[in-house]
Amino acid sequence: MVLLEEYFELQETENVSFIWKAAQIASYILAAGFGIICGYILAVLRVTFDNKCFLYSKVHPDARGDLRIQNEQFNESIWFNSMSCDYCQYSMVSSFIFATIWAAFFLMCGKGGKSNTGLPQPWRIALPALMFNFMYFVISIVAALEIYNGINVFCETPNDFISDIRLHNCAILHLYYMAKFKTTMIHLDIAIKSAWMTTLSWLLAFVIPLIRILFVIDFKIYKVSVYGADSLNNSNEEVLSVTEFDEKRRVRFISSGGESHLHED
Repeated sequence: MVLLEEYFELQETENVSFIWKAAQIASYILAAGFGIICGYILAVLRVTFDNKCFLYSKVHPDARGDLRIQNEQFNESIWFNSMSCDYCQYSMVSSFIFATIWAAFFLMCGKGGKSNTGLPQPWRIALPALMFNFMYFVISIVAALEIYNGINVFCETPNDFISDIRLHNCAILHLYYMAKFKTTMIHLDIAIKSAWMTTLSWLLAFVIPLIRILFVIDFKIYKVSVYGADSLNNSNEEVLSVTEFDEKRRVRFISSGGESHLHED
C-alpha cells in the first residue's frame, strides 16, 4: 500500500472530568469573595479617615498632640492619592462583579468536550476566559501592591513622636486615632491579605484554562493515514487508517465505486 495522505484531526471527547469545571468555578468564587471583602474594608478605612486616601499618607502630631493625616507623595498631590485609593477599591469590587459573571457562564456550560448538558461546545469559553483572567490578574496584582506599599508607608511610626515608646505595625494609630472611630488594627491586616488572596485567585483562574488548552483536555487527537491499495477484483481502493497517538483505532476501506467498509480494532 502507498501512503497517499497523512494528517491529524481533533474530535470532541466525552471523557472530560467534572473537576475542570468545578475548579474553574471555585477560583471565581474565591476571587469574588476576597474581592468584595477587600473592597468593603477599604471603604470602611476611608470613612474612618474622613474619606481621605490613607495610602502613602504620613501621620504627624500637631501642637495639641493629636494626629493628623498629611499627604506627602508627589508634592502633596491629594488628587493622585485619591485616584490610587479609588483604583484599589473599585478594582476589588469589580473583581466580585466579573468573577460572579464568569462563574455563571461556566455554570451554564457543560463540563467540557462533547457535553450533553448545558450550552453546546463548552470548550469555546476557555480561550476568552484565559485572556480575561490574565488581564484581571495584572489589574489585581497592581492593586495589591498599591495597598501593601501604601499601608506600609502609612503605618510608619513618626520618629519625632513618643520616641521613648516602641510602637510597631500601626499600633500608634490604634492607640491614638483608630480608637476614636471604634475600629481596630485588623482592618489594615485584612485589606492586605484579602488583596493578595484576590490576586492569587485570579492567577489560579488563569492557570486552569491555560493547562486545559495546552494539554487539549476537551479533545482527542487522531492521526489519519490514507493509503492506496489494489483489491482482488482489480478495482482501485483507498485504505483510511485512523489512530489515536500510537494505538490503532479504526481502518476504513473506500472503493472507487463509493462503497466503504469500516473495521474497528
